Amino acid sequence: MQAYRDVGGTRDKVLSDAEVLEAAASLVDDFLGLVRDLGIGQDIEDECVLPASRLSLENAFRLEIATTMSPDRRSRLVASGKLLAQFQPNVGNRINLSPASGMGQKARMNSAHANKIEAILDRADTDRVRMSALFANSESIAKRRFESRARPPFHADGTYAWYGHRTDQFTECGQPT
Repeated sequence: MQAYRDVGGTRDKVLSDAEVLEAAASLVDDFLGLVRDLGIGQDIEDECVLPASRLSLENAFRLEIATTMSPDRRSRLVASGKLLAQFQPNVGNRINLSPASGMGQKARMNSAHANKIEAILDRADTDRVRMSALFANSESIAKRRFESRARPPFHADGTYAWYGHRTDQFTECGQPT
C-alpha cells in the first residue's frame, strides 16, 4: 500500500505501509491526549480543537483497530474512537451536558439557541451511531485476521493438500468417495 504525504501543496513523498501505520498511531495518540487534557466527559466540543480533521482521525482509528492484535486494546480503541462524535462543527463554546448546580432560577434560553444545541446533539448522536458501525467493521477485520485459526494445508503425514482440499476424500481415479 502506498500513500502520499502532501508537503508544501505537492504530493512528493510516497509513504511506506509502516509510515502510514505510524502516522495513524500518532494521530490516535494526539487525539487521546487531547481528550485526556480536556476531560470531555459527555460534553460537546468544537471540532476546531482537534489535532487533525475528523475524517483523518476516523481513518486513523479504523486503521489502528484493524491492525491491533489484542482484543482488549481494540475494544478500548473503539470506545475512544466514538468520542470523536462529541466534536462537532460550529459549536463555539463547549456545551456542558452535566447538570448545573447552584442555579436558583431556571435558566432560559432563546429558541434559536435551543434549536442550535438540539441540532448539534442530533449530529453527535448520528455520528456516534455511524462510527459504531464503522469501527465495528474494522474490529471484525482484525478478528478475522488475528483470531481465526486457519488449518495448515499439510496432512499429519507431512503431505501437502492443494488449496486446503483434503485428498483423503477422493479415490485414486479422482472421484469423490
